[in-house]
Amino acid sequence: VGVEFVQDAIDQLADEEAFTWELPERFEDFMIYTKAKATASNPSLSIWKGDFFAFEKTFKKFVKTSTNSCEGAPFQLGYDRAALVAIQPVLRKPYADTMKNLCENMILVTLEYDQNKKEGPPFSVSVDDVYDLYSDHYDIILASRNEIIDLEPIWRKMGLSSIYENAFILTRRQTP
Repeated sequence: VGVEFVQDAIDQLADEEAFTWELPERFEDFMIYTKAKATASNPSLSIWKGDFFAFEKTFKKFVKTSTNSCEGAPFQLGYDRAALVAIQPVLRKPYADTMKNLCENMILVTLEYDQNKKEGPPFSVSVDDVYDLYSDHYDIILASRNEIIDLEPIWRKMGLSSIYENAFILTRRQTP
C-alpha cells in the first residue's frame, strides 16, 4: 500500500514497472489504484491517491469495512525514500506522528546538505532531525551515509558542494 497525492507519480510508477492499474475505486476522499494481474512473482500493490494526513483515519475505516481488524500499527514496514524530504519542515512532526501510528518499523532515506545554500524541496533532513522526530518510538540505526554530490549533476547546479544520502532502519521499541 502506498499513498500519493500526484497523479503523474502514480502513472509513472506503472509505466516504469510495466504494469497497468485496474479501474480506480473511490473510498471517501481517496481514489484507490490497484495493480492489475498480480501474481506470486509479481505481487499486488495499491496506491491511495489523496491527502497523506487523512490516510490513517480513512484506511482504518476501510479495514473495518472488510473482514480484517486493525489493532495497532497496520503495516509491519514503512518505506520513505522521498516524502520526509519533500514536505515543508513545519509538517515534519505531524508526518512523523502519522508514520509512527501506521508503521511497526521503517526504512527511511533522507538527504542532508547545507540548507543555507539551497532552499528545498527537497529539504535537508539531518541525522539529528530524524532522532528528534522518531526516537520516542523507535530504535534508530544509521545504516548508511553516502556523499552523492557527483552522482547527479543537478546538485552542483543547485549550488551545493556536498550532499549526503542517509538511510536509517527504525525498529519499534517494545514497551515493557
